[in-house]
Amino acid sequence: MPIATAFFTALTDLSRVGFWKLLLRACVYAVGIVGVLVVACLGLFFAVDFGAVPYVGWTIGVFDAYVPATIHAWVSSLLVGIVTSLAFFGVVIVYPVFLTAIIAYMADDVALDVETAHGYTIGTHTSMTKAFVLYIRLLVTIIGVNVLALPLYVILGPLAPIVYVMVNGYIFGKEYVEMVAHRTMLYGEVTALIRRNIWAVVALGGVFTLLMWVPIVNLIAPAVMVATATHYINQMPQTTPETKPEEA
Repeated sequence: MPIATAFFTALTDLSRVGFWKLLLRACVYAVGIVGVLVVACLGLFFAVDFGAVPYVGWTIGVFDAYVPATIHAWVSSLLVGIVTSLAFFGVVIVYPVFLTAIIAYMADDVALDVETAHGYTIGTHTSMTKAFVLYIRLLVTIIGVNVLALPLYVILGPLAPIVYVMVNGYIFGKEYVEMVAHRTMLYGEVTALIRRNIWAVVALGGVFTLLMWVPIVNLIAPAVMVATATHYINQMPQTTPETKPEEA
C-alpha cells in the first residue's frame, strides 16, 4: 500500500466513533498539559516582574542603574532576540515532540482500534518502559539534529523549509513506524522495513511535520499518523529472509 493510500485510509477512520473518542482523549491530555506549562511560565514571569524573586529583581535594578543606556538597549535587544528564538525553537521543534509523547502513551490504543476495525493482525502491547525509551531517544535526536542544522537552515535561506521538512520528516516518520511495527515485528525486521521504505517513512513524517503548523489539526495529527503507519505496515510484506532472528 502506498503511503498516500494509507494516509487517506486513516482519514476514513475519522468517521468512527471509537476513533474519535481516542482523538478527544489525546486532545484533552494535550490541552491540559499545555495549560499547566502556560500557567507555570506566567507564574514565573510575574514572580520575577513583581519582585517575588529578590535576587533577580535586585540584579535587574543594578543593571538598570549602572549600565549605560546604549549598552542597556543593545543587551535588551539581544535578550529579546534570544527569547524570541527560544520561543520559535520551542514551537517549531519541541511542540511536535511533546504531542508525539502524548500519542506514544496512547499508540497501542490507537493501533489496536485500527487493527480491530480493519481486521488486521492484533499486535502485542508495547510496555511503558519501551515507549518512554523511544520518546527520550526522539527528544534527544530531534533537538540535537535541529541545533546542529541551524547554520544550514540559515545558509539555505528560502530552501531551509524544504530541508527542515525532510530532516524532521525522516526522524518523525521513523518514530511513528517503530511505534506500530514493534507490535508485530522483531527489532531487525523493523530496521529492515524502514531501510527498504525510506522515502515512504520520510513522506509520513513530512506530512506530520507540515500538519504541526495547522492550528487545531495539529492536536489530532499524531493519532492520524499512528493510524496511517498501522495501515501501511499491515498492507505490505513485512519480513524477508535476512531479517529473521537467528536460532540459538
